[in-house]
Amino acid sequence: MKKALSMMLVLVMALTAFSLTAFAKGGTNYVTGSTVEGPAYKDTYNGDLADGQVGTDSYNNLWAGFYCNADNADNNYDGVTGIITVNFGEKKNAIDSIEAHIWDAQDTSGIASPEAIKAYASLDGENYKYLGDLTFSADAIGWAVLELDAPINAQYIKYEFVKGGTGVFMFVSEVAVYGEPTGTGTDVEADAETPDESTPADESVPADESVPADESKPADESKPADESKPADESKPADESKPADSSETEEAPEGGNTALWIGLGVVALVVIVAVIAVVAKKKK
Repeated sequence: MKKALSMMLVLVMALTAFSLTAFAKGGTNYVTGSTVEGPAYKDTYNGDLADGQVGTDSYNNLWAGFYCNADNADNNYDGVTGIITVNFGEKKNAIDSIEAHIWDAQDTSGIASPEAIKAYASLDGENYKYLGDLTFSADAIGWAVLELDAPINAQYIKYEFVKGGTGVFMFVSEVAVYGEPTGTGTDVEADAETPDESTPADESVPADESVPADESKPADESKPADESKPADESKPADESKPADSSETEEAPEGGNTALWIGLGVVALVVIVAVIAVVAKKKK
């Protein structure tokens, strides 16, 4: 009986560990096996952003470095915004978490702090929707994370690293995008273009009423006012691009895999406890 109890306890511990590792990040990391376009500084800081290895406080090739120092020939971005683009190769379902492993060094050793890390998503790689900013701890090495309110479907994810401080580097060692392959999400819609309202129709010059029509000469009635060109109603306000309502929709209904696994673990613990009580009473 003791041997059986021991085996069951080992099983419970294994299931608990599996649930924490497999589902803590929301499911599958879609970046694995995807194409990632990011920064590379010489042969020094050109780390693979999709190899599953994160950097530490050592200066090595686990890190990829955005670099801009005046007009240096090794500059690899404009010194303002560095871009990383992930192409999954196909549309991925139910994306719910977007992350990046960074080094926020507060300008120590020339490593600048990101002022912001912005995330975008797209279906075609050209038209993107802004999703939000990743949050991260200042003066630390760790994960910057954006958890989405509702899952989306997309093929491309773009990160924009906005530099802050005075350092010449921004460091990132890994990017990750998590989702549920069998889950349900909303296809991402590109942000609508902002119409140009800077040049409204010219209403500042009304018809000239300072010179009344010469009443001594009646208007030529042989040429009636041209009614063939009514006020242009052929171009109504553009309703072809409705306001993006994807953010107001509730997350789709469905079972939460992590929750079910957690409940299963609790059930196994209860079963083990009952078996232990029964075994004790039989002694």
